[in-house]
Amino acid sequence: VSLSGTNSNTAETTYGIYSSNAHAGTTSLNYGIIGISSNGTGVNVGVRGEATGTSAVGMYGIGTNWGGQFSSAGIAVEGINTGGGYGGYFGTHGSASTNTEIPLFLLSRNTTGTAADGIGFSLTSQIEVSDGTMQESGKIIFKWANATVGTRLGQLDFNVNDVGASNTNFSVSGNGSVKLRPITATAASAITPAEGMLVFVSNTDATFTTVGIWCYQNGAWKAL
Repeated sequence: VSLSGTNSNTAETTYGIYSSNAHAGTTSLNYGIIGISSNGTGVNVGVRGEATGTSAVGMYGIGTNWGGQFSSAGIAVEGINTGGGYGGYFGTHGSASTNTEIPLFLLSRNTTGTAADGIGFSLTSQIEVSDGTMQESGKIIFKWANATVGTRLGQLDFNVNDVGASNTNFSVSGNGSVKLRPITATAASAITPAEGMLVFVSNTDATFTTVGIWCYQNGAWKAL
């Protein structure tokens, strides 16, 4: 299908191909489009999106009612790999620059209300565990510690799961400060130590004799 020309009005929406599938069913799996490509000795592409011009978007996905699994999820874009390659996206930017940062991916979040302190989004990791279920292992949270436009302050939280609890173990603020999650001396003593470990203890015991940051070095915990 090859279409071209000028729209009859400036607000007109046009389609090269439009496909709709609205079959109902309690466990139905509906596809709008399936693209299958195989047997190529170079690269096989099932679906390719390419766009040029103002506000060009190569591929655009909208998903609703996230359920956490493929069978029940509303997912904008999903990648599944059963071989040894990449399950997700591979992005490249053909810039001539050799020593500068270039934007490769843009992740954004907005709200239908008024943005307030703490608004953000996360990149979450789910990995299979011994009973076959998918469990969250960790996530990186991007948020505004201060969402007021004139004094806005960004923050990154690094969360790691400990038997079902998602703990913010490390935070980085735009003001230059970093924060370790405080844990009790009892919890710190229960850790199997390794060289280079850092902990922030909130109370004391026979090993951790002061409150603050401790490092495991040369086979022993030492206060910093």
